[in-house]
Amino acid sequence: MSILKLNKGFVFGLLLLASALNLTAGLIFILIYSLFVHFNAIPRGRYAVIPYLLALKAVWIIGVDIVLSDRTFYHSLANISSDVIILLFLFVRVNSDFLKNTLLLVVSLFFVDIVFNFTTLLFGVDPLGRAVGARPDDILPRMGGVMGHPFYSVNISLLGMIAGIYLSNKKIIYLSVIALAINGTFRSPLILILLGVIYFLHVQSFRFYAKLIVYITFIAIVFIITALSGLIAVDESGNFLRLLAWDNAIRNIYENPLFGTHTFLSGSFDVMSADTIIDYGIAESMHLQVALDYGILPAVITILVLSIIMIQADSVYSSTAGKNHQVFASSVMASVMFVDSFYGTAYGSVLVTFIFVLLCISLKDIHSH
Repeated sequence: MSILKLNKGFVFGLLLLASALNLTAGLIFILIYSLFVHFNAIPRGRYAVIPYLLALKAVWIIGVDIVLSDRTFYHSLANISSDVIILLFLFVRVNSDFLKNTLLLVVSLFFVDIVFNFTTLLFGVDPLGRAVGARPDDILPRMGGVMGHPFYSVNISLLGMIAGIYLSNKKIIYLSVIALAINGTFRSPLILILLGVIYFLHVQSFRFYAKLIVYITFIAIVFIITALSGLIAVDESGNFLRLLAWDNAIRNIYENPLFGTHTFLSGSFDVMSADTIIDYGIAESMHLQVALDYGILPAVITILVLSIIMIQADSVYSSTAGKNHQVFASSVMASVMFVDSFYGTAYGSVLVTFIFVLLCISLKDIHSH
């Protein structure tokens, strides 16, 4: 491994951590730094159509914002930031040394995050003195880790798991299982169960279409259980509000299927409530949110792109002799991102999205088979 390659991966990891602290500045620095990585690839095979799909989605979203709403161009860019990352790294190749050193920085963040959560679990506050949020029916506290928010902490634990698989380090894998198990947010055990399902399907060498059926069934079960819980829950409970958000989104999408609706309020709010969901147009699902804001077409494009990446990663894994851990990590990550995108927050997080594209798109070793 050359010092240059090591330094590139290390610096890239530092920039990723910076992006977790400041999204705007971190993303800009990463995109600039990417100019120093290898731009020597042309998307081929299944990936060849992705640039056209993402370009259509970007034009659609920016056009709708300019013509039909008063949202700023910056707002448009924020909504296509994940697509920009994918589009850029379709034309970038990195090697396993680069990714390994990037992942070592991510593992460092994971270790810090779990220390914060253990401190919270033992003492009720994290090392910065922050208390955790909780709901009446919570069994465990919703620990926010170093970033102070449970969704960030769950995403970091997910990356810890993927890094452990890629680095073939069982201690990191076991620690990530513990980190996901002790976080009181509902999404944490959900991710853990999903990882277990994906692991089983891959190890047992299920065909891709059988896996896809299981993934779709998993998504449906999550929605059904959430909806049933919301129906029997008291007003203003988490799942009641989530069900309300889905119902409101679907109604508005039905009325505005082509370009979505732009009649919602903008800005920040303090408390999630039924009025907040209606007034601000909160969908509680990435695909529903995109369809609600911009119409069905860009939402379908996002699903197609994630599907193509998942199919490619699974194809490489299925055809790889010995099923090496690097290819396995790529396929697991692609599957998680596809399933979680329907109800979770992993895809769209800059930190997670960059690791996703590095593992599943840019790593030349994955595409050399």
